[in-house]
Amino acid sequence: MVSKLMGRTRIYSVNKKSPLTQPLMDLIDVVYSTMSLADKEHLFKTRQRPRRPGKPVIG
Repeated sequence: MVSKLMGRTRIYSVNKKSPLTQPLMDLIDVVYSTMSLADKEHLFKTRQRPRRPGKPVIG
């Protein structure tokens, strides 16, 4: 897993060739599927303010 800081946000990515990638993604899937809806809404909020015009979208 590799992370880099972009502004105040930390972006994570995984090496798809690594043998540990699939077990890690399975673990993340299990944790996400067992989270309550309130926890998901709290952790994965949508932006409230509009983006600056012309700002590049990452992702």
